Amino acid sequence: MNYLRKIFTFCLLVALSGCYSLPQRSGYKGPLPLPDEVLIYYTPVELYSSFEKFPGHSKDPRFEIYLYKLKTYLGDVLIDYFKSNTSPSDDQAIIVFPVLGGRPVVEGYFAKYFAAKGFDTFIIRRNNEFKKPEYFDRLEQLFRENLIKDRIAISFLEKELGKKQFASFGISRGAINAAALAGIDKRLKYNVLVLGGTNISELFRKSDQRGIRRYLKNVIKLKGLEKNKILAKLTESIQSDPKNLASYIDSRNTLMILGAFDQTVPIKLGRKLRDQIGGPRTIFLLGNHYTSLLFTSIQPLFPPRCIANCILPFDYVESEALLFYHRAFKTRGIVPALIPYRILSIPFEILGRVYEGIFY
Repeated sequence: MNYLRKIFTFCLLVALSGCYSLPQRSGYKGPLPLPDEVLIYYTPVELYSSFEKFPGHSKDPRFEIYLYKLKTYLGDVLIDYFKSNTSPSDDQAIIVFPVLGGRPVVEGYFAKYFAAKGFDTFIIRRNNEFKKPEYFDRLEQLFRENLIKDRIAISFLEKELGKKQFASFGISRGAINAAALAGIDKRLKYNVLVLGGTNISELFRKSDQRGIRRYLKNVIKLKGLEKNKILAKLTESIQSDPKNLASYIDSRNTLMILGAFDQTVPIKLGRKLRDQIGGPRTIFLLGNHYTSLLFTSIQPLFPPRCIANCILPFDYVESEALLFYHRAFKTRGIVPALIPYRILSIPFEILGRVYEGIFY
């Protein structure tokens, strides 16, 4: 039985090695300068008036957990702090941005992963009022306020916790959030964007995500307008979108990971985001928005757990991000888990480069 399991695990590993990467695009000259009017639009009127600290509970001895609650003119800002007990530097911070919906399982997993690997990690919780159809006419206000709250949170981490070097990790909606914020706040220097994209109105138009389709259906019913008119209003009103901000990100300090068959955040919008940033190193996973989770070790958190615990995990996405952070922060860390995976993916690398050369 153990012999068969090893054979099956090896075969699955080969299958999951189906990914390829593109290097930083040659000829890149750096990000566009951020216009003063854009910076002003996202500058807080004031920071926080007070804050409270609450202890959390960590089952892992490698990190401690705290919750900070900031009082601001835009309402409370909640920050989960995963304090690594093996951090090589007190001034480094990774901010993990929340996904679109549901319980904070995904972002919590990645925050704990990086904290266990030696990096102080934070989650800035997001106000999800934008998901309510009755707030459709306020979407730009809500998106803008969320970005301003994120900037307030970064200022808090600087002033109160002594953080000076910042990185982001965003997956799905979190990657869209991180791409927008990194464009307007140069403190967020190193960015890993996973399964993200650009152009929110096009995302609403083309996504196969049930929640988005249900949201549009409810807005159409509430407003009494056709779908095309709703999307036109969305296009006209939304400014806080990576399509307007991503060109201010330094491509050389960015890693993108996309699902080659993603239709939830359509791969075309992921490729457009790559173009807008300036062609950063990009890894293409041979999966869609959800099967790409097989390239992470988050699977044991979801059913069927028996399969996940016996066969998985392969923490490929996390390992690539971890190596990126070690290089960005110059911590000299190594990630041995990547070695066999990269060897197995060599045929896919060759085929992928040929494919890109022919079709893109």
